[in-house]
Amino acid sequence: LKWLKSIEEQEKGLLNLAVEYYLKDDFLQASEYFTRYLDTNSFPDSRKDIYGYYYGDSLFHLKKYEEAIEVLDDISFKKENESKLYFSRHLLLGACYRFSNEILKSELAFQHVIDNSKKDYQYLNALNNLGALYMNRFAESKSGEAIKIFRSIVDEEVELIEDLEPRHLQNYKSIAA
Repeated sequence: LKWLKSIEEQEKGLLNLAVEYYLKDDFLQASEYFTRYLDTNSFPDSRKDIYGYYYGDSLFHLKKYEEAIEVLDDISFKKENESKLYFSRHLLLGACYRFSNEILKSELAFQHVIDNSKKDYQYLNALNNLGALYMNRFAESKSGEAIKIFRSIVDEEVELIEDLEPRHLQNYKSIAA
Protein backbone atom coordinates (compact mmCIF):
# COMPACT_ATOMS: atom_id res chain seq x y z
CA LEU A 1 0.00 0.00 0.00
CA LYS A 2 2.89 2.33 0.80
CA TRP A 3 4.45 1.79 -2.61
CA LEU A 4 1.11 2.62 -4.30
CA LYS A 5 0.98 5.89 -2.41
CA SER A 6 4.56 6.61 -3.44
CA ILE A 7 3.72 6.04 -7.10
CA GLU A 8 0.68 8.32 -6.83
CA GLU A 9 2.84 11.01 -5.22
CA GLN A 10 5.38 10.77 -8.04
CA GLU A 11 2.73 10.83 -10.76
CA LYS A 12 0.53 13.60 -9.39
CA GLY A 13 2.96 15.55 -7.25
CA LEU A 14 2.57 16.54 -3.60
CA LEU A 15 0.97 19.89 -4.33
CA ASN A 16 -1.66 18.47 -6.68
CA LEU A 17 -2.48 15.79 -4.11
CA ALA A 18 -2.78 18.44 -1.39
CA VAL A 19 -5.29 20.39 -3.48
CA GLU A 20 -7.13 17.23 -4.47
CA TYR A 21 -7.57 16.20 -0.83
CA TYR A 22 -8.55 19.74 0.17
CA LEU A 23 -11.31 19.79 -2.46
CA LYS A 24 -12.56 16.46 -1.04
CA ASP A 25 -12.66 18.03 2.47
CA ASP A 26 -9.98 15.60 3.64
CA PHE A 27 -8.17 18.30 5.61
CA LEU A 28 -5.77 15.95 7.37
CA GLN A 29 -4.38 14.50 4.14
CA ALA A 30 -4.40 17.95 2.52
CA SER A 31 -2.41 19.54 5.34
CA GLU A 32 0.07 16.66 5.36
CA TYR A 33 0.70 17.01 1.63
CA PHE A 34 0.93 20.81 1.85
CA THR A 35 3.44 20.46 4.70
CA ARG A 36 5.52 17.92 2.84
CA TYR A 37 5.47 20.05 -0.29
CA LEU A 38 6.54 23.17 1.61
CA ASP A 39 9.40 21.31 3.29
CA THR A 40 11.36 21.55 0.04
CA ASN A 41 9.42 24.02 -2.11
CA SER A 42 7.41 27.21 -1.98
CA PHE A 43 4.08 27.79 -3.66
CA PRO A 44 4.28 29.04 -7.25
CA ASP A 45 3.84 32.83 -7.25
CA SER A 46 0.81 32.69 -9.55
CA ARG A 47 -1.11 30.40 -7.13
CA LYS A 48 0.56 31.30 -3.81
CA ASP A 49 -2.49 32.95 -2.28
CA ILE A 50 -5.07 30.32 -3.19
CA TYR A 51 -2.82 27.44 -2.10
CA GLY A 52 -2.05 29.31 1.11
CA TYR A 53 -5.76 29.78 1.71
CA TYR A 54 -6.41 26.06 1.17
CA TYR A 55 -3.57 25.18 3.52
CA GLY A 56 -4.72 27.64 6.20
CA ASP A 57 -8.31 26.42 5.91
CA SER A 58 -7.12 22.82 6.27
CA LEU A 59 -5.20 23.72 9.42
CA PHE A 60 -8.26 25.56 10.77
CA HIS A 61 -10.41 22.46 10.32
CA LEU A 62 -7.78 20.48 12.22
CA LYS A 63 -7.99 23.05 15.05
CA LYS A 64 -4.41 24.17 14.49
CA TYR A 65 -5.39 27.81 14.79
CA GLU A 66 -1.99 29.38 15.42
CA GLU A 67 -0.49 27.56 12.43
CA ALA A 68 -3.46 28.59 10.29
CA ILE A 69 -3.01 32.23 11.31
CA GLU A 70 0.66 32.08 10.35
CA VAL A 71 -0.20 30.72 6.90
CA LEU A 72 -3.12 33.10 6.33
CA ASP A 73 -1.06 36.12 7.38
CA ASP A 74 1.29 35.34 4.52
CA ILE A 75 -1.31 35.63 1.76
CA SER A 76 -2.90 38.73 0.33
CA PHE A 77 -5.85 38.53 -2.00
CA LYS A 78 -6.66 41.81 -3.71
CA LYS A 79 -10.04 43.17 -2.65
CA GLU A 80 -10.70 44.58 -6.12
CA ASN A 81 -9.89 41.42 -8.10
CA GLU A 82 -10.62 38.60 -5.66
CA SER A 83 -13.32 39.99 -3.41
CA LYS A 84 -14.85 36.69 -2.27
CA LEU A 85 -11.48 35.19 -1.37
CA TYR A 86 -10.32 38.45 0.22
CA PHE A 87 -13.28 38.45 2.61
CA SER A 88 -13.19 34.65 3.08
CA ARG A 89 -9.61 35.04 4.32
CA HIS A 90 -10.73 37.68 6.84
CA LEU A 91 -13.60 35.47 8.02
CA LEU A 92 -11.23 32.54 8.45
CA LEU A 93 -8.69 34.68 10.30
CA GLY A 94 -11.46 35.97 12.56
CA ALA A 95 -12.49 32.42 13.40
CA CYS A 96 -8.87 31.38 14.07
CA TYR A 97 -8.37 34.36 16.36
CA ARG A 98 -11.64 33.60 18.14
CA PHE A 99 -10.66 30.02 18.89
CA SER A 100 -7.20 31.21 19.96
CA ASN A 101 -8.90 33.61 22.40
CA GLU A 102 -7.49 36.63 20.61
CA ILE A 103 -10.80 38.44 20.95
CA LEU A 104 -9.77 41.90 19.73
CA LYS A 105 -8.11 40.54 16.58
CA SER A 106 -11.14 38.38 15.94
CA GLU A 107 -13.48 41.32 16.38
CA LEU A 108 -11.39 43.45 13.99
CA ALA A 109 -11.40 40.73 11.32
CA PHE A 110 -15.18 40.25 11.45
CA GLN A 111 -15.81 43.99 11.63
CA HIS A 112 -13.63 44.48 8.55
CA VAL A 113 -15.91 42.17 6.58
CA ILE A 114 -19.04 43.87 7.94
CA ASP A 115 -17.73 47.34 7.10
CA ASN A 116 -16.26 46.57 3.67
CA SER A 117 -17.98 43.63 2.01
CA LYS A 118 -21.10 43.56 -0.09
CA LYS A 119 -24.20 42.84 1.92
CA ASP A 120 -24.22 39.16 0.98
CA TYR A 121 -23.70 35.79 2.65
CA GLN A 122 -20.20 36.78 3.78
CA TYR A 123 -21.66 39.84 5.49
CA LEU A 124 -24.22 37.64 7.28
CA ASN A 125 -21.50 35.17 8.18
CA ALA A 126 -19.42 37.99 9.71
CA LEU A 127 -22.45 39.29 11.64
CA ASN A 128 -23.19 35.83 13.05
CA ASN A 129 -19.57 35.31 13.99
CA LEU A 130 -19.28 38.72 15.61
CA GLY A 131 -22.46 38.05 17.60
CA ALA A 132 -21.08 34.69 18.73
CA LEU A 133 -17.81 36.36 19.69
CA TYR A 134 -19.68 38.93 21.75
CA MET A 135 -21.45 36.13 23.61
CA ASN A 136 -18.04 34.66 24.47
CA ARG A 137 -17.09 34.79 28.13
CA PHE A 138 -14.08 36.94 27.24
CA ALA A 139 -16.34 39.62 25.79
CA GLU A 140 -19.20 39.57 28.31
CA SER A 141 -19.51 43.35 28.23
CA LYS A 142 -20.68 43.07 24.60
CA SER A 143 -23.50 40.56 25.10
CA GLY A 144 -26.08 43.32 24.61
CA GLU A 145 -24.50 44.10 21.25
CA ALA A 146 -24.67 40.40 20.36
CA ILE A 147 -28.41 40.35 21.08
CA LYS A 148 -28.90 43.36 18.76
CA ILE A 149 -26.94 41.64 16.00
CA PHE A 150 -28.85 38.37 16.32
CA ARG A 151 -32.22 40.14 16.55
CA SER A 152 -31.47 42.08 13.34
CA ILE A 153 -30.76 38.80 11.54
CA VAL A 154 -33.78 36.93 12.91
CA ASP A 155 -36.11 39.85 12.21
CA GLU A 156 -34.59 40.22 8.71
CA GLU A 157 -33.67 43.84 9.35
CA VAL A 158 -30.37 43.27 7.59
CA GLU A 159 -30.58 44.59 4.04
CA LEU A 160 -28.85 42.31 1.59
CA ILE A 161 -27.86 43.25 -1.96
CA GLU A 162 -28.14 39.70 -3.17
CA ASP A 163 -30.99 37.35 -2.49
CA LEU A 164 -30.11 34.25 -0.57
CA GLU A 165 -31.97 31.05 -1.11
CA PRO A 166 -34.65 30.78 1.59
CA ARG A 167 -32.95 27.73 3.13
CA HIS A 168 -29.65 29.65 3.42
CA LEU A 169 -31.33 32.66 5.00
CA GLN A 170 -33.18 30.31 7.35
CA ASN A 171 -29.85 28.73 8.28
CA TYR A 172 -28.40 32.11 9.26
CA LYS A 173 -31.56 32.95 11.17
CA SER A 174 -31.47 29.65 13.08
CA ILE A 175 -27.84 30.26 14.05
CA ALA A 176 -28.77 33.73 15.29
CA ALA A 177 -31.81 32.48 17.17
